[in-house]
Parts: sequence; C-alpha cells; structure tokens
Amino acid sequence: MGGLMTKYMLAARDEAEQLLIWGSQTAAAPPFAEHTPLLAHESIRLVGAGWEWGPTATAPEPNIVGVGLREKVTAGHRTGVPSIAVYVVQKEPVFAVSGPAVPKEIDGVPTDVVETGGFMPFSPRLRLRPTASGASIGHSAGTLGSLGFFARRGSSRQLYLVSCNHVLARTNRAHKNDAVLQPAPYDGADPDHDQVGCLDDWEELYFDAPNRIDAALAEIADAAEVYSPGVYNVGDIDPRPQDPAEHLPVLKSGRTSQVTHGEVTDPMNTLVIPYGSRKAIMREQVIVEATTKGQRFSKPGDSGALVLEEGTLRPVGMICGGSRRFRYTIANRITNVLDDLGVSFWQ
Repeated sequence: MGGLMTKYMLAARDEAEQLLIWGSQTAAAPPFAEHTPLLAHESIRLVGAGWEWGPTATAPEPNIVGVGLREKVTAGHRTGVPSIAVYVVQKEPVFAVSGPAVPKEIDGVPTDVVETGGFMPFSPRLRLRPTASGASIGHSAGTLGSLGFFARRGSSRQLYLVSCNHVLARTNRAHKNDAVLQPAPYDGADPDHDQVGCLDDWEELYFDAPNRIDAALAEIADAAEVYSPGVYNVGDIDPRPQDPAEHLPVLKSGRTSQVTHGEVTDPMNTLVIPYGSRKAIMREQVIVEATTKGQRFSKPGDSGALVLEEGTLRPVGMICGGSRRFRYTIANRITNVLDDLGVSFWQ
C-alpha cells in the first residue's frame, strides 16, 4: 500500500501517541510533546468503535499498549485504507463501560483497534564455536536472549557482538566488563569456559522519557574463536540495512523459535513494554506478524535476533519483545541500533 508513510500520516500518528500513550501511561508528556495529553491519568476508560480498551475489572492496567500506522483490517480483510493502529491487550464490549470516546479518526485519519495481548521483552541453545547470529547468549548473572550481530566501531578492528540491553546489560543493572556467556546460563553455560566477551557499552533504557532502542554491545577478546559471518540455519547476511515497509516479507533465526517467517505490518509505531515493575515507551518500532499458520514469529529468548528481508537477507530490525498470546513481534529499526550505538556490521 503506497503512500502510507507521508508527513501527514506521521503527524497524525504522533498526535495519537500524545493522546493515547503519553496521556494514559505516564504522569507527564515527554519533552518533545506539542499537545496537552487528552488523558490525565490511567483510570480514564477509552471507548470507541464499539469496543472498550481502557482499564476494566479484569484488566486493571491500561489496555492500550501501542499506536502506529498500518492498513486498516476489517473482519480479517485488508481494506487498502491507511489507518492509525491502536494496539490493545484485549477488546471488551462497549456496553460494559462508560467514558469519553476515542475518536474514530485522528487528524482525519481513521483509527483501527488491533488486539495483540500485552507486549513483553523477549536463541539455538548449544555452545557454538565459532558462534553465529541467533545463538543463545546472556549475561553471567542469568539473562537469556539471542546474539544479534557482530559489529565494529569506526575504523577499529575490535570485534563486538550486539544484542538487547535487557539481555546483555540486565536492563541497566550490569557493569562494564561483566562477563557475557554463550550459551546463556539458562542453557547450561559454564562461566569458566563459555565466556565470549565482556560488556562494553549499552544504550540506557529510560522509564521517564522515550526510547528508540533496547541494545548493548560486548567486546570479544578472541575473534578467531567466536566470529562467524552467518545467521544460524539461514546463511550470510547482506550488511546493507533495509528500510522496513508495510507487507515486507521477513524472517529471523533466534534461540527459542529458530527460523520463522513473517511480514512487517507496521513499520513505525510507539509501544509500551514492561521491564519488571517499570514500563518503557519505545518509539519508532517495527511490528512483525507471522505468516505461517499457527506459528509465532518470536518467543521469549529470541530477543536480540535480527529481522531480515526474505530473499536478500538484508537487516531490517532487531527483536526486543513480543506479545504473549498473539503473533506480534516488536523490533528496533536496525538503522536506529547502528546509529545510536555508533557501530556498523562487521565485514
């Protein structure tokens, strides 16, 4: 569907973010806010299009977990109409609640309520030497995820590996030079023999300001032992980043669900992800849905895995989470990961 990502559409999506995400999830709007939030606190229920998606008796937390742009789907069929997607934990009948209505359109753009379930932060599981993108990896204190990719900084010949902050840096709680193990401790790593690197840097996850990435990198001491150019069970990637677009066919290889196939259904959205008791708002995310019937694109333990364009194997994003009950996966845009960490793919 051409023309979705216009400045007009992006402005409407940003308006929706102010009203539905910052208004209902936080006490105050972020520094870049240009509008006064419509919703003052979490207790306000939102009603619209015949369904309620605010707090309910069965779901005391706000049900809105994201906003973005995607083709409107009605009764399971694509309509060809660009819309502002409102991602919710669950839909409930409107007669069960009362309250202010979410407009059926925002800045002239129709809304589309998409039931995803709640999102959560989310590799093979064996010891691999050399290792590969998609392999089990974790912090020595016990985290679990997937190796995303190997990288370099500037013209340095130092080798790094990249995965999520919550995998390598324990959601901001780790320290520089902490041990990174492959496989992860959960998969039976021996700290005396399975260390592949030391935590070097990470992008801080903020809980009072917006985030673009959930990412960290570890310095590798022995590149000859650890480095492999391939993605596990997939092959060598083309290191040129691919900009995500709606309906782009993609695949990934991760620690838990291994190789799966899907498509990008929303290339630019804002989502709320809980990290323990705190919630982080993630902007400029990519949503991927599985295209294989009965299969999820990712599962817990796949965080960090690369999302690749089908066929070309060009990187599109890096998985940082997904919904528990449905087929929706969240990925950081790979260009944001590269830019914010100041790295490029190892070649």
